[in-house]
Amino acid sequence: GVVKSRVDELNKQTQEMSEREAQAQELIDQLQGELASLTQHKGSAEKTLSDALSAARTREERMSAELAQRKLQQKELQRRIDSLQAELEATNVEMLELANAKS
Repeated sequence: GVVKSRVDELNKQTQEMSEREAQAQELIDQLQGELASLTQHKGSAEKTLSDALSAARTREERMSAELAQRKLQQKELQRRIDSLQAELEATNVEMLELANAKS
């Protein structure tokens, strides 16, 4: 009777340990799944950030190029303004000379 109750006790403990092991394995599987999901989200977030940074750089480069283009256009306009002013002054001088010649 003592041996049988001892064997029953050991069987019960073995059963409980098996159940706890199964629960622990279930928890491990669940945590590994969550970890995989988080890793995937992290990768996706990093890609989004990287894309955003690269878009910002591209935008910055484009704006910088546009600014350089505008500066060139401004220089060109200033050159044309200077040239027109010089022509205007020359015309004014000619008109003065003509007016002086008439009088």
